Amino acid sequence: MTKALIPVFFLSIALLTSCGNAGKETNNTQDSTQSAGGETKETSTNTSAQILAQKWQESAEDMMPKADSAKYTKFELEQLKEDYNNSFFEFKADGSYTITRPDEDPGNGQWTLSKDGKVLTLKPSVGDTSAKALAVEELTAKKVKLKYEDGAMLVLIPAKSE
Repeated sequence: MTKALIPVFFLSIALLTSCGNAGKETNNTQDSTQSAGGETKETSTNTSAQILAQKWQESAEDMMPKADSAKYTKFELEQLKEDYNNSFFEFKADGSYTITRPDEDPGNGQWTLSKDGKVLTLKPSVGDTSAKALAVEELTAKKVKLKYEDGAMLVLIPAKSE
């Protein structure tokens, strides 16, 4: 049985070595980021701003650490969870945002993300219109973790389709 496999093994090695470029260097004359027509192709990776530009909801699980949940009754915990699950942050590609929370009027304004993606600035259009800078601790397609200047955390996950 093993004697029958020896020729197959040598044949496989011979085929693999003959498929190589025999040490010749190849010159790539076309830019891989451009198509033959010359226009630039979109990359598959999204920028931080593109990731952020969607509808998010507060994450009840991440916003309420288990240590904090001991401070509340079961009813209060359910109410908090419902409030978090019904709180939405929608960041639009045009730089506008809307925050919708239960029992509150929607908040609107403009958002900007620093070039390094580490600071999200929210500038409300009504009420206290001073800009608020939030430190971006995590920004992925599945989660956004923001930290307010006072240390409070805001954790967002993609909103469930209605």
